Amino acid sequence: MRICARFSTEEKALKTLLKLFGKENIFPKVTAIGGKKIKSSIDILKIEKSKSDEYELTGYKVKILKFDKRSKELSLTEFYKGIGQALMMLLYGINRVFLILCFHENVPSDDNIMEFYCWLRSRKYDISGILGKYCGLGILLHENYLDELIMPLEKFYGGSKWESFRNALIEGNFTYDKRLKRRL
Repeated sequence: MRICARFSTEEKALKTLLKLFGKENIFPKVTAIGGKKIKSSIDILKIEKSKSDEYELTGYKVKILKFDKRSKELSLTEFYKGIGQALMMLLYGINRVFLILCFHENVPSDDNIMEFYCWLRSRKYDISGILGKYCGLGILLHENYLDELIMPLEKFYGGSKWESFRNALIEGNFTYDKRLKRRL
């Protein structure tokens, strides 16, 4: 019996995450900011206002790890791609980013997932050094449980171009997938 969540597509994993996050201040699949198309979509944008009336913008990149039948283990290709894509989101007015790892339905056993999860936990401090202080890492183990394994340590602040993207996001001047949000 399978206990760990598996998905056929990133969109299905994204829908599960959106249900976990709720509707408030959450925007799926941001593809343009201030009328400018961005290179890689922000899979989930979360805009929160702190008690000091400061906005905190968090971007999430969702990646699905598949099982490689030749090596008989999980392929890490999407993991490596996801790190780069998550870090690049910092260019678009985001304060901190998360890479969220999910698993493809072709993963034959929960043991494969748990082995990878234990490996990540054992290398947590090394991986957090690679991710840097603005990027976190989460794993969607079950449809109702996201383990935020590595938390971002600081908020990123960029230059004037970064600030213009940030202002556009805060003002709601961005394009996102309204269809996905309506289905929550």
